[in-house]
Amino acid sequence: MDTTDKIRKATHMVEYEEKREYIRLDAQAKLRFTLPNREELYQGICQNLSGGGILFETNIDIPVGSLIDVALEPNGNYIPPLEAQVKVNRSFQESEALFIIAGEIQAIA
Repeated sequence: MDTTDKIRKATHMVEYEEKREYIRLDAQAKLRFTLPNREELYQGICQNLSGGGILFETNIDIPVGSLIDVALEPNGNYIPPLEAQVKVNRSFQESEALFIIAGEIQAIA
């Protein structure tokens, strides 16, 4: 069973009232990401993760529609390591140096 299957199985096992296909798991895990056509490595904190998406905070704005490569660092036994391509669906500036990014997982590496 690969990482995506493990996440999907875990998110389906929890009962919930949301109308989402997968519930969100609170992650609070470090992540690294790269932007298209750039070699620089950026950092962020994953807030939550589901079988199909990710929400994280970072200090840079990422344009909606961007495809980014994300590497999530493991968080004990709860969050497995994950490398994925993510499409940015929303970017919200919470403060001068803090952006909340929501994305859809497109592929798992």
